[in-house]
Amino acid sequence: MTDGRISAERTYTERAIAYGEGKVLDVYRSRDHEVAPVVLFWHGSGPDERDVLDPLAHAIARQGPIVVIPDWQSDNPAAPDQLRASIRFSLQGTARFGSDGKGVVIAGWSSGADAAVAIALHPELVDGWRPRAVVGIAGGYDDSPFGRLGLSEAGPSASPIPTHLLHGSEDAVVSVERSRLTAGRLNAGGWPVVLEELPTDHAGIIGTEYDPYLRRCVPTHERAATEAKAHVGWRIAEVAAYR
Repeated sequence: MTDGRISAERTYTERAIAYGEGKVLDVYRSRDHEVAPVVLFWHGSGPDERDVLDPLAHAIARQGPIVVIPDWQSDNPAAPDQLRASIRFSLQGTARFGSDGKGVVIAGWSSGADAAVAIALHPELVDGWRPRAVVGIAGGYDDSPFGRLGLSEAGPSASPIPTHLLHGSEDAVVSVERSRLTAGRLNAGGWPVVLEELPTDHAGIIGTEYDPYLRRCVPTHERAATEAKAHVGWRIAEVAAYR
């Protein structure tokens, strides 16, 4: 590491960039794309665990998008302000990395997915701002760091945006039924929603496995997780190219 910068294969990573609220983030980009869409990707409920998304961030960035992974603390009352600050950075601070300036795709895993869908449903949470698209991975979509999602049987009242939900069919932490229910309700509200179920678990869908000794997710070479990481990375990159 030199001045917080790391290169790996065809990706380039700048680490520990201060973005506000006393937090830092990492930015991943491809060496093969001078101008690219931006994906802001929120980790789950563990405090300041941006490193957990590192394997998947590389898988996304290799295909072109600029990927922003911030630390945040779901158990902190300041969590909503931290998430809002990461949005501001993604909109304003990514120009030097080659942002295409066409908005930001929000992606999230677990509690991060809940937060991503919350702001898509309730733009008033972020002063009316709308992401280009939303990707939710292994979310429960009931509570969020911003409070209850308020997703009724009739679907959301906000104007629709492209939404992609992914969930492991073997997830024992958050049942895949949560994504099925959410997709159904979004579809009822006229939203363009795609739901994909992959043969892996809660950690595997982001290319990791849970280490009970460290009490956090760590990279793995397990086949189902590796294949899930490749597919999810490809899918997020595809969604980011939405026009």
